[in-house]
Amino acid sequence: MTAEDQADDLFREMLLELDWNGYEPSTKKIAKKCAFIAVDRIIEEVAESADDEVKFMRIIYWERVKREINNL
Repeated sequence: MTAEDQADDLFREMLLELDWNGYEPSTKKIAKKCAFIAVDRIIEEVAESADDEVKFMRIIYWERVKREINNL
């Protein structure tokens, strides 16, 4: 899955959990914040558990996901 697709999926899942009705911009902000929190937790887990080469590649991927979430 591309970073862009992953960001979109995470963001949409957060919107669904917040029962987004499409009218409140504040709900989109909250969904983005929730997605950022999730990605940050993933990055922390990767940093603690993977070997250096795998860690580097996975962290780069998840940082790209964060940038894509920011672009939504």
